[in-house]
Amino acid sequence: MTTSDRYRARLSAASRLRVRAIGDGDSSPRSPTAGLADSILSLLKTRQLHVTAAVQHRVETCADVGLLDHWLSRTSAVDLAEDIFEN
Repeated sequence: MTTSDRYRARLSAASRLRVRAIGDGDSSPRSPTAGLADSILSLLKTRQLHVTAAVQHRVETCADVGLLDHWLSRTSAVDLAEDIFEN
């Protein structure tokens, strides 16, 4: 099993959302940051975690794809939405 396979197995929900965020073949152009932000917020809400206005603002205004990807990988493991920002 490759590292990618282990990552996908461990974070399957986050991985599926990330693929959707980056582009799933639809014809409309979408920025990677907007898609990742949408995926992060969607997964947090799907997990029924309270997303404050501050969390939503920080996620939606982040322009760093690497940081958004890191936050997305944390969404499946946190108990509070705010915890995605911790290292």
